[in-house]
Amino acid sequence: LKIALSSISNGALVCFTCVASNSIVKCETFALNMTNEEKKM
Repeated sequence: LKIALSSISNGALVCFTCVASNSIVKCETFALNMTNEEKKM
């Protein structure tokens, strides 16, 4: 049971890390797009 619980929490941690890094990348991409649009103007 302990092994199952630890692998579930590990999976949740990996999933959370993936989601977190994905949103960070999206935020950075959005910020880059905003600065590029400002330069065009």
